[in-house]
Amino acid sequence: MNKSTFYALALLAAASPWKSMAQDSPSWQMERLNRGLVAVPAKTSGDGIFVSWRMLGTDNDFTTFDVLRNGVAVKKDLEDQTNYVDKSGTSTSQYQIVTKQNGVAVDTTEAVTPWANIYKKIQLFL
Repeated sequence: MNKSTFYALALLAAASPWKSMAQDSPSWQMERLNRGLVAVPAKTSGDGIFVSWRMLGTDNDFTTFDVLRNGVAVKKDLEDQTNYVDKSGTSTSQYQIVTKQNGVAVDTTEAVTPWANIYKKIQLFL
């Protein structure tokens, strides 16, 4: 194989659409997860509520999120961020996340209330 043939094959391999398939898993191979929305008290009492959720592998580059407290948006169009501290949140607030792709709402999570602590106690039955 001469140099020009080798370089032509290398160029074709680099431009091949198959190159990126190892990085992009088809959605049918992924786990079926929800946003995993959690709300917990912020660092110290009186600092509000820390709200956190998942970015999913099926989200596109133009996915944004709205944070709702008691059905009203408290923060809109969060990009590249999957958490928010709501300084006005209380232990009785209810939170939801609205997922938008290309500016259009495509999903809304179920409402959650903040945990009593920043950790969740799990009772084991032996």
